[in-house]
Amino acid sequence: MQPGIDECAAYLLDCASLGTNGHWRSANDTPNPWSMTLVVIFLFGIVNFAAHKAVLESGHPMIARIPWMRSDRFGPPSMILEFVLLLATMLFVAQDYQGLAWAYAIYSLCNIASAWALLSGRM
Repeated sequence: MQPGIDECAAYLLDCASLGTNGHWRSANDTPNPWSMTLVVIFLFGIVNFAAHKAVLESGHPMIARIPWMRSDRFGPPSMILEFVLLLATMLFVAQDYQGLAWAYAIYSLCNIASAWALLSGRM
């Protein structure tokens, strides 16, 4: 192995524990039991972005009729909204609003199901 890779791996392990004996902590330095929930929400966010991008690139006639699905200077406003939803959910869950994790999970499942229906030609 290269000498820099060992140092990088040690640094990443140190960052993962965040200097708190392996427990992630919230802003007020209390243990955050929802750290794994944040990881799952982030993974749902990745899937949401992928499904959204696939729908936008599908060329479905319904997409052309919705103005906020068309690209502008910063990308489609719907993708920006997707990012804002993910960021807000993660910030609220990090501050112990656990109900939003379930709401985002339900939103994600509905989003995935609708993308599947649109891409498979069922809509």
